[in-house]
Amino acid sequence: MRINFFCVLCLVLALPLSACGDDDGDGPGGNAPPCSDGFSPCGGEPTGTWSLGNSCNFGVAVPNCPDATSQVTANRSSGTITLGSDGNYQENYTIDVDFEMTVPKSCIAPFDCATAGAAVGISCTDSGDNCSCTGSTQSTNDDTGEWSTMGNNLFLDGVDRGGYCVSGNVGKLAEGNGAFTIWTR
Repeated sequence: MRINFFCVLCLVLALPLSACGDDDGDGPGGNAPPCSDGFSPCGGEPTGTWSLGNSCNFGVAVPNCPDATSQVTANRSSGTITLGSDGNYQENYTIDVDFEMTVPKSCIAPFDCATAGAAVGISCTDSGDNCSCTGSTQSTNDDTGEWSTMGNNLFLDGVDRGGYCVSGNVGKLAEGNGAFTIWTR
């Protein structure tokens, strides 16, 4: 039964990489396209300095708990990544979000909502068959190294960061679980 409780922990830890920004494009990146424009890896020329515009997601998967839902209520993500023509990169950005989530009680049994939420640092209250939770999370990336591409995928220090697509001064990068970030240069 404890394994279900850790589904909540997995979701909270995954949110920094799968945050959902505002869909109208007026979030942290100002002129970034809206999340609703979607994302498909297409490759392109990623060299340059990019500013984080939006953090987008079309659903957060919770292992063994498909009925759990979440949404970002505030997105304060910001920062840059520079992909140099010499093959070196420098990233310094933060994905910082507030979120609400609904988790079926069956996913946290035998714990009650308040206990499960407190265990992962969020506030959860009883809401019928579900727990209604709120919290915030932040993920900071501050790193340097070497970058490359292969096909439509971006690699940082040999690690596949996922698909990417550059079109003009807009770049999109897969972040896992259907999430992606939008960058502008």
